Amino acid sequence: MRPLSERCALIITTTLLSASVLACARPSIPFIPAPESAVRTEVREASKQIKLYIAASNKYMACTRSAKKHNKMADEMNEVVYLYNELVITYKSRSGTDKAIATR
Repeated sequence: MRPLSERCALIITTTLLSASVLACARPSIPFIPAPESAVRTEVREASKQIKLYIAASNKYMACTRSAKKHNKMADEMNEVVYLYNELVITYKSRSGTDKAIATR
C-alpha cells in the first residue's frame, strides 16, 4: 500500500486535472429560432444565449492548446453569429422596427 502522502498527492493531482479538463469544455451551440416565425421573446432569449455562448467559446479558445480546435471553434462562432444576425435582421424587417433587442 502507498504511503498516505503519496495517495493524497495522487488524489490532488487527479482532481486538478479533472477540473482543468472541465474548465476547457467546448460549449454547445445555442438554439436559434427560425427567422421567419420567431417572436420577440424568442429573439430576446436567443440574444441572451448567444452572449453566454460567445463568453464560453472565448474561454474555451483561451484554454485549448490545439490550434486546430481553436480555429474550429472560431469558425463555429462566426457561423452562429451569422445565423443570429440573420434572425435579428429578419425579425426587425418583419416587425418594422429598428430598435435594439433588449435582453434584460
